[in-house]
Amino acid sequence: MSDEGIADNIEAMVRREVERVLGVRRTAPAANDGGDELLSQAEAAAEARCSVSTIRAWQAKGILGRYGPGRAALVKRSELYAPKAQAARSDANADAKADAIIARRRAR
Repeated sequence: MSDEGIADNIEAMVRREVERVLGVRRTAPAANDGGDELLSQAEAAAEARCSVSTIRAWQAKGILGRYGPGRAALVKRSELYAPKAQAARSDANADAKADAIIARRRAR
């Protein structure tokens, strides 16, 4: 993983932890709440409560679009709340839970 990728992951983790500690809850934006605001991959990951690599994978699969010039790969906030992104997030959570269960069973 590149230094930029590591920095993005750390930023997203810190953001999630601060939100957790402060009790901040993210909700879907209202229809007129600037839902098409462009977010960096790290901001999108924090908002979706997933890793930056997951955001990149969703962009590669076409679940999320890529916006902005060059390598920016920005994400529209509204796309994070679209049904296909929510389904992908559910799948990612299920995969993470399954991995944790398997790891616990192997540790026995």
